[in-house]
Amino acid sequence: MAKGLRVAVLLFVLATVAVGAWQKRTLTTQWKRTLDVVVYPINGDGRESTSAYIAALNAASFSPIVEFARREAQRYGVGLASPLRVKLGPVVGSIPPAIPAGRATLEVMLWSLQ
Repeated sequence: MAKGLRVAVLLFVLATVAVGAWQKRTLTTQWKRTLDVVVYPINGDGRESTSAYIAALNAASFSPIVEFARREAQRYGVGLASPLRVKLGPVVGSIPPAIPAGRATLEVMLWSLQ
């Protein structure tokens, strides 16, 4: 009984994840809704000039990207007036870990989860 319940729960979780992934892929490739994009700035080099640049960023800083997406959407016949909405997320304070030196598949998979 317990084994059957455990298998049922795992199958439910698998089905939920699969449906969610399918919906996300379908919604982003059909262009039926505005796609929200969030930019998370990272000061990768640690310089003060980079910190000042990041501090000066706002949502309007990304308007060229939005305009490009709008132009291309019109060119390809997408019926959305605003296919892309770019928002500025919070500054990421920590730098991602270094890529593993050996680049073995398992090491890279573990690195990507960090």
